[in-house]
Amino acid sequence: MQVASILTDEDYLAAVENAPDEESRRIYQEEAARIAEIQKGILAISANEKPYDVFICYKETDENGQRTRDSQWAQDVYYGLTEQGLKVFFSRITLEDKLGQQYEPYIFAALNSAKVMVVIGSRPEYFNAVWVKNEWSRYLSLMKHDHKRLLIPCYRDMDPYDLPEELSMLQSQDMSKIGFMQDLLRGVQKVMNAGNQAEASGAVRQVVQTAAGGMTPGINSLMERTYLFMEDGDFDSAEEYIERVLDIDPKYAPAYAAKVCVAFRIRKESGLADAPFLYEDNSDWQKALRFADSKQRAIYAGYIEKVKPRVAAQIRDYAFDCAVEMAVNPKVNREQLERELANYKTSCQCSNGCRANGSRRRDGQQNSSIFQKAVSRGEPGDVSEQQLKTAAGMFAAIGDSEVSACAQKCLVLAEQARLKAIYEKASRRRMEIGMPNLTDAADLEALAKQFGQIPGYKDAKQRAEQCLQDAETTRENAYNDAVEAMQEAEKGNFSFKWEKAIRMLAREGLNGYRDVEELRKQAEQRRKECVNAEEKQRQESARRKKTLTIAAVVVVMLACAIAWCIPNVIIPNNKYQQAVALREAGQYDDAIAAFAELGDYSDANEQIAETWYQKALLSRENGMYEYAYTIFSSLGDYSDAAQQLSETKYQQAVSLREAGEYESAIAVFASLNDYRDAETQIEEMKQEKYQQAVTLRENGQYDDAIAVFKALGNYSDAKTQIEETKYQQAVALRENGKYDDAIAVFTELENYSDAATQITETKYQQANSLNAAALYDEAYAIYMTLAGYKDVDKLLVEDDNMVAVAVAVAVAVAKRDAKFAVGNYVTFGEYPQTTAGEDMTPIEWLVLARDGNKALLISRYGLDAQKYNTINTGVTWEKCTLRTWLNNAFYNKAFNSAEQTAILITNVDNSKNQCYSGWSTSGGNNTQDKVFLLSYAEANKYFGVPYGNSSNTKSRVAQTAYAIAHGTWASSSNKTADGTDAGWWWLRSPGNYQDFAAVVDTDGSLRNITVNYVSGSVRPALWVNIEALDATSF
Repeated sequence: MQVASILTDEDYLAAVENAPDEESRRIYQEEAARIAEIQKGILAISANEKPYDVFICYKETDENGQRTRDSQWAQDVYYGLTEQGLKVFFSRITLEDKLGQQYEPYIFAALNSAKVMVVIGSRPEYFNAVWVKNEWSRYLSLMKHDHKRLLIPCYRDMDPYDLPEELSMLQSQDMSKIGFMQDLLRGVQKVMNAGNQAEASGAVRQVVQTAAGGMTPGINSLMERTYLFMEDGDFDSAEEYIERVLDIDPKYAPAYAAKVCVAFRIRKESGLADAPFLYEDNSDWQKALRFADSKQRAIYAGYIEKVKPRVAAQIRDYAFDCAVEMAVNPKVNREQLERELANYKTSCQCSNGCRANGSRRRDGQQNSSIFQKAVSRGEPGDVSEQQLKTAAGMFAAIGDSEVSACAQKCLVLAEQARLKAIYEKASRRRMEIGMPNLTDAADLEALAKQFGQIPGYKDAKQRAEQCLQDAETTRENAYNDAVEAMQEAEKGNFSFKWEKAIRMLAREGLNGYRDVEELRKQAEQRRKECVNAEEKQRQESARRKKTLTIAAVVVVMLACAIAWCIPNVIIPNNKYQQAVALREAGQYDDAIAAFAELGDYSDANEQIAETWYQKALLSRENGMYEYAYTIFSSLGDYSDAAQQLSETKYQQAVSLREAGEYESAIAVFASLNDYRDAETQIEEMKQEKYQQAVTLRENGQYDDAIAVFKALGNYSDAKTQIEETKYQQAVALRENGKYDDAIAVFTELENYSDAATQITETKYQQANSLNAAALYDEAYAIYMTLAGYKDVDKLLVEDDNMVAVAVAVAVAVAKRDAKFAVGNYVTFGEYPQTTAGEDMTPIEWLVLARDGNKALLISRYGLDAQKYNTINTGVTWEKCTLRTWLNNAFYNKAFNSAEQTAILITNVDNSKNQCYSGWSTSGGNNTQDKVFLLSYAEANKYFGVPYGNSSNTKSRVAQTAYAIAHGTWASSSNKTADGTDAGWWWLRSPGNYQDFAAVVDTDGSLRNITVNYVSGSVRPALWVNIEALDATSF
């Protein structure tokens, strides 16, 4: 290889000769001498380099430091050419062993020796990139002196008219065109033949011949590229290469197996053994089995044999979770559960449509914990007997011994649910009855029977006895009232008073009570006697009146013409008198009919109204208030019917009050406004109800008293009395040692009286009780909240037991602080971490910072593969789907309810100072999160994350097997501090563009990538209260 020295270059010699002065000439000569030495060094290195057939020119990285697609395509071309025996210069691989050396001598040697240059690009700016253009420009210069050389521009995803002007005159190749590689080989072959490179050209001819003859060149290379793409999670490229293999050999079994992997996003063929669903129905898998040789078929069968028991276990676990959910969730729908279980079985047993991912049913772990607590306490919660029996059936249907035990536990809970349902139904009905009256007596006896069915459940036996006692008291009061009414009737000896006594005795609640049947007969006999006496009086009165009337008529008739009087006066008058007699006999309906037959005779129409009026009066006397009210209403303006309407209502209200039906009586009195003493009656009844509530309270029936006071609404100080009743209830609870219940009631009262002081006193008494019971830890915890109250301070320093607990607490706090020292690893929560994802492994966390009893944690490993946002669009942390996933799906899966109480809500700063200063994108609004990602500023603070290449292993992270199985990428060339392959992980800060997010790359440096990129790992961060963690047995 001959290259002219600069010292003999004509332009250099001319510059020296025409230098403006001696100093300039000296500088020219010194610079030329240095350049000449460099040339010698380059020539010395390049002289030892073997010649290349092809030089591949391309752009390696983009403006963000990420590898370009051009580099990947160039690597494909490199493998395609080298497989055919050509020596190819491809800087990514050729210079890999030249790290730490100057690359230019090797590039210089390759450019000078190569017979063909292939320039690859997908953008005009990539073709014009400084080093790319430098290489192809130098090669064009060499072509001017050696016309046997060839430069082939290769483009993709761009218009060939956008090629640089110098390259646009050359024959270019479209890399996306089918047969591109064969066309490229033919072009190379021409040059190699023309250059008399027999060995190389022979290899090229062989490639062309085999391609033409239908053989299978390059399958191994293509499959290797396929497997590499699969490992990187680039399944689209993997699928493209599989199709290229199948174009060569449509019966190549490993390609079909790889197609199955690509379809299911499995990164290695061996991962088919870890699939959480069966895929024997997949058409590509069936082809793989059909075209496989015996050895391959055995391997494939082995994959399926490993999957089958896993799928069976998944279905069993899912069925178990469904049964548990039926046992603990009162709102669950059985048909929906059965549909979901059937769908899950389908997703496990076939690969079409929705496929199982191997995870437990949502809330499965939490529901199992709830179920175990329910079993241990014997408390079914709000779940019904029938639902628990259904759950037992679901457990039994699963069919293994462990789950069968759960079925038995469900049946035990079902019995408890049955008892609870009877108890609560009866209790609710008793509360509805409130202060009972006679009509409730039968209900109370029925309730006593219901409570009597479950004598061993809570206080059911005592409640049954109380119901019977209340029923007896109610009947006794009604009996006494009826006896008093009979005594009152004897005094006046009026039939209507006996009718009142009869009505009181006739009430259904008195049937069979004491001597009521005998009293009913006596009252009825006395009523009849009174009616007969009254009837005789009426008949005598009527007789006298009739005599006088006849005498008057005779006088008149004597004065008138007898012939005219008889048909026009005597007969109608007789009918009139008959109608009057019917009315006086109480036969109102017949009287009304008789008056109606008289038509316009005399005042017959007015007498009809009078008859209705008297019927209404009698109906009212007989307690038929609604009927009387209807008649008076129909009489309109007749007589004092309007006033009688009010009187009827008044008497009805009085009757209701006498019967103890206060609420109904108050409602009727209220409709009378200021009629008679209606308002006084209302006031008296409310006073009676008020006094009833007071009596209930004095008897310790606080809940019943509260119910009565609430029913009084705004009456008097009823609302204040509710608070006073609760206050007394809390005091009673405290006296009975129910301190927590007492504190809860006092807390409800807020500012009432000295409730706040009583809370402190209750805690004090509770602590004393615990101390006396040798429960020193619990007593100490309460005493510590009561500093300065009574003798608490003295107890804490003088009571030996309290001093011992204080020492133990101090030691525990010291240990806790040591455990949570910055830089330590702790475990908290659980998450799948194996490939299959069937486990719930404790999560390891790195303590990043402390603030008193608060600690900032970040997961030690990348736990899962998630996109920052599911669609590629401009987005900030506030709106991204990854934030939603972390604070919902991850939060509920990783932590149980007790652990969640230890996680603090964090005010997350998304301002500009949290972002990389070299990027102008917006971090969006601040947020409040339970779980979040670190910002760039935080990652840099705790790990030291530089922009650009980095050797910092502190910021590198390893991925769990679960995360890798779900799509994260681990680099074999970048290792963590412990030698594990590192993956890249998301930050919450934006990238250089709004649809990019910041990441910590595999080398530990800051990069950015599109928000919907799939292979990034998630390292959740959160602030926790370490005291609360102790309470969760952390």
